[in-house]
Amino acid sequence: MFLNFENSELQLVPYDPKYQPSFASLVNDSHSEFGFALNPSLDQDLSQPEAFYRNIWVLVYDDKVVGSVALKSDTIDEVVLKRMYLRPPFRGKGFGNLLLRTALAEAKEAGFHKITLDTNRKQLSAQRTYEAAGFKLTKEDGEVMFYELDLSSRDV
Repeated sequence: MFLNFENSELQLVPYDPKYQPSFASLVNDSHSEFGFALNPSLDQDLSQPEAFYRNIWVLVYDDKVVGSVALKSDTIDEVVLKRMYLRPPFRGKGFGNLLLRTALAEAKEAGFHKITLDTNRKQLSAQRTYEAAGFKLTKEDGEVMFYELDLSSRDV
């Protein structure tokens, strides 16, 4: 899928290993922005994301990953939304919603009934995006907020 951004094309594509360095950079830079350090146990997926996730999509601009979203299936009924990030110049322009809608549509088409995610309390715009899409806050644990969305009764 091609999109226009400031007279250049963005492309939303399935992850390919050629994007690994740029994907890892996006994740690490996003974490740094919110004051999070690289965590070897939580970030072990960055060297080989395709081994960890059911699906990954990347938003590519000038051959660099500027956005991402992934799905990880833990059970046959439930999927987890992971690694949804956007570089600052691409925020507030609808690209986060595009990434989220892409993941939700795939999850529903694959037959999952529920999608869950977690985010940090500091990530206010992410919380607003998820809540606007219908996600409900189910639990808070310190700085971590847990959300879920019932896909079975929802058009995506």
